[in-house]
Amino acid sequence: MNPELDARTDKKSKIVLGVDDAIDNLVLLKAAIEADGYTFVGAQSGGECLALLGKIVPKFILLDVQMPGLDGFETCRRLRRMPGLHDVPVAFVTTRKTADDVKTAVAVGGNDFIAKPYEVPTLLERTHYWTARKARPRLIGFE
Repeated sequence: MNPELDARTDKKSKIVLGVDDAIDNLVLLKAAIEADGYTFVGAQSGGECLALLGKIVPKFILLDVQMPGLDGFETCRRLRRMPGLHDVPVAFVTTRKTADDVKTAVAVGGNDFIAKPYEVPTLLERTHYWTARKARPRLIGFE
């Protein structure tokens, strides 16, 4: 058996959902996440995200805050009410990083806060951490 191949296969069964209205950001997320062996699914709006969540249950959600229509905060608030999604970790990936933004992220059920521009190794470290969790996620790393 090849432990590296086994770990990669295990990652491939874990879906990471990225939500961002900017297609360029989704392309970057997809490249980084899939190069690390995970399955990536992208959505360009809060509404599209919620519709996808009716069909898939990701291991981790990367959610932009500033989007037209449903912003990331409201999207998170709504997904937390959906059956089977209460424990899915959500990291806000955003340029907004004021104390009020962090407080709002926590209040709506966010677990992490990754400031843009982010370093890919940091993004992958957080992805590894959250997808490996077996118990209800706890808040970490609000920068």
